[in-house]
Amino acid sequence: MPDARPPFSPTDPVLVVNAGSSSLKARVLPGGPSLLVERIGEPGDAPISVDGTRVASRPVADAHQAFEAAIDA
Repeated sequence: MPDARPPFSPTDPVLVVNAGSSSLKARVLPGGPSLLVERIGEPGDAPISVDGTRVASRPVADAHQAFEAAIDA
């Protein structure tokens, strides 16, 4: 059975995520905002930045919570 989805287009948005042990970086390409959550799993609040500007902070225990924090920003 053929795939019912249209073919991929080079202009379709793509979510790129880099989840490390202590930070999460995400960006929608092309040209979307850049999101950064730092200090994952460390005591205290994790700074959350959009395009280099700190917009929030909250406790973040793991990559799952970091991704939620990035989406909420």
